[in-house]
Amino acid sequence: MNCPVRLPDQGSANEATRELLEARPVARIRDEHTGKTIGHIYEWNTGKQVRILL
Repeated sequence: MNCPVRLPDQGSANEATRELLEARPVARIRDEHTGKTIGHIYEWNTGKQVRILL
């Protein structure tokens, strides 16, 4: 899982308002019954983590 997600650069962001520019997958979300991957958890350059379901 080493494929970063990038958003287009929208100019320079100052430190007070850091933008979400790049995310990397940090974990898989699996169905507890089947064991199949149903999503991923991504961590953005700001440290924010989000779930993305397939």
